[in-house]
Amino acid sequence: MTDKIVVLSTVETAEQARALALLLIERRLAGCVNIVSGVTSVYSWKGATEQTVPTGTCIFSKDVHFNRIPSHHQDQPRTVR
Repeated sequence: MTDKIVVLSTVETAEQARALALLLIERRLAGCVNIVSGVTSVYSWKGATEQTVPTGTCIFSKDVHFNRIPSHHQDQPRTVR
């Protein structure tokens, strides 16, 4: 088994994604962060179907750092292991 993980997350703007990427790299919590524009999120929230156009991030990290990677939403599923 590997200690490598990919964390998938979204933020509201490309500027927020860049700031997150820089923070994670500077703090050595990620080896690389891909910023993905053109994402559409469709989800259920408080009983209603919502659609937003956030900026996606693919964060390449280690399992030991997972809990230190900020998430904009605490109950958002976001990992692929």
